[in-house]
Amino acid sequence: MNRLHDKKFVVVAGKGGVGRTTVTFCIGKWIARQGKRVLICLANSGSRYRHIHESGKDNQINLIEPNLYLLNVNPVAAREEYALKIIRNRLLHKLVFSNRYVNGFLDAVPGLNEWAMLGKATYHVLPDAEFHERYDVVVFDSPPTGHGLDILRLPTAIAGSVQGGLMRQDALVRVALLKDASATAIIPVCLPEELPTNETIELCQELERDGLPVHAIVINKLIEVLPDGAGDFCNSMCPEMQRMKSEPWAKPAMIKRNQRLEQLRHVGRLINEIAMPLVQLPRLDTPNLNLEELSFLTNCLAIELENREL
Repeated sequence: MNRLHDKKFVVVAGKGGVGRTTVTFCIGKWIARQGKRVLICLANSGSRYRHIHESGKDNQINLIEPNLYLLNVNPVAAREEYALKIIRNRLLHKLVFSNRYVNGFLDAVPGLNEWAMLGKATYHVLPDAEFHERYDVVVFDSPPTGHGLDILRLPTAIAGSVQGGLMRQDALVRVALLKDASATAIIPVCLPEELPTNETIELCQELERDGLPVHAIVINKLIEVLPDGAGDFCNSMCPEMQRMKSEPWAKPAMIKRNQRLEQLRHVGRLINEIAMPLVQLPRLDTPNLNLEELSFLTNCLAIELENREL
């Protein structure tokens, strides 16, 4: 299997609130440092990421750093773009999609918006791109777990249900891409907590059943090791130490130590139940990441990936 920076399509998956978008940016920034042209593709993520990078208008590709581009996919705009590829007549396309009844019908078609978003994301690494530039790597910030898994299953569902035509052909191309472990890597992101750990285990099992390649799991917001001597203090049963543990200055260290032990219990579950490499990112006690903190996390990710040769 290729290393992560040699893939064409990287999917960052996981439960809502685990830090998928942050990890997506970290992976994109790290691969761009290798000299690759990278497109970060966000799935209609609204304003959640704008404190990290201002991207301009949705559904437009914007250069945000050397070799690094950002695209926030609006599903309706992506759907219309896909229709233009099929119709190939801009005037007819405009007449059809300016009709609110047509758009109302399309909004009600199950899976159509998701298919358009996945098609837009994968389009930029496929050799048949006609209208847009290709990129060396696309990093796709997928929707939360269940919805994201449905999106990855869509090409197989379409290929199995549509008898012929361009849509089936496109679906087969994407099935081949998504199931090719040399080209695609799926990176679940997990918090070391009960519910995210359960969902990550289930997600990895579902992906394996579907033949979709999981490359590694990112454990996000892991509390770092306590300073030297703090562990001995927390574990000591000496009466004097026991008395000191009740002091206000000692309580934060005790709380942090207990939180870390609980986190390690969930990490242990992942190790025991999923045979996948685990990549760890530290917890930063800030409500919103700034660019400096994002660069720090990118450096942490780079060290982990290099050390594990992932």
